[in-house]
Amino acid sequence: MNPAIVELTVEEMLADPVVQLVMKSDKIVADDIRQILREARQRRGAPPSSPGESELHQGAANPDPAASHGFP
Repeated sequence: MNPAIVELTVEEMLADPVVQLVMKSDKIVADDIRQILREARQRRGAPPSSPGESELHQGAANPDPAASHGFP
């Protein structure tokens, strides 16, 4: 992995001003995203994440990135 690439936590991503503008234009709030992630973790049988934990790290054991994010 390239050390210059920084993986944001979900909370850091949701706090990003550009992400907030896109969410606002789509009429989505941060709690909607958090709820979707909680439901996805429950379906996968994964434990709840701790605050600040990167969602990407939770799916790191799965070599298929699309599968770890619920895409077919």
